[in-house]
Amino acid sequence: MVVIDNLHVAFNLLLNPDETLRGQFVGLLKNPYQHLVRNKDVLHVLKGVSLKARRGDRIALIGKNGAGKTTLCRCIAGIYGPKKGSIQINGSIKAILDPRSILYPELTGRENARIVMSLFHDGSESQLQEALEFSELGRFLDVPFRTYSSGMQTRLCLSVASCQSADVFLLDEVFDGADQSFQQKMSKRIMNLIERSGVVFFVSHSEEQIRRVCNRAIYLKDGHIVADGNLDEVFALYNRDSLPTEGQIQSP
Repeated sequence: MVVIDNLHVAFNLLLNPDETLRGQFVGLLKNPYQHLVRNKDVLHVLKGVSLKARRGDRIALIGKNGAGKTTLCRCIAGIYGPKKGSIQINGSIKAILDPRSILYPELTGRENARIVMSLFHDGSESQLQEALEFSELGRFLDVPFRTYSSGMQTRLCLSVASCQSADVFLLDEVFDGADQSFQQKMSKRIMNLIERSGVVFFVSHSEEQIRRVCNRAIYLKDGHIVADGNLDEVFALYNRDSLPTEGQIQSP
């Protein structure tokens, strides 16, 4: 259902973002070529990633922060375009990739929920109402989103974004910020969605969560796939790589 071939993703970075506009202008006049080269760099986030996923695959994407897990999910979701390579997907896509970043602080929770629904789903009014009830936010649904705590924001976004299954389902650290009681409730809802979805990509730093959800793991490191296989083998390699080296161990 998903075929990724030789995927490369890179971002241009400013090395001197604190330099004043006047300084940038003067530098550009003095030496245009050197100034542009000095102030720009390219960050290669994914470097030749290739994989195939078939119906029934529940794939954990593991690796340290900055390994490329979220970037890979966003490429599959169509948010980022590749610098090189291709992604072929057969079926519908749903993604839970921190929808808080697309919401409007001055709008109410209910109004923002409609925005999330329109972006993530083609859901009905009844599905929206079910999601709002699931969030348990009650009267807070009609106050500005900016007044919400982080946990309340997570409740609203997860409740709406998780109301439909898909052929390809992407979840990137979906429980971040939610309180424990809501995590347990949301976990049942997510597991139900996973069972009804075709392919699942699951990003988490919790081995316990991964083992409960996934049947396959992909270990990303510095934008490359280091290992792709069953959970025991991939976690053994990842945990071995995560151990501190002798030079990193400090004496008390």
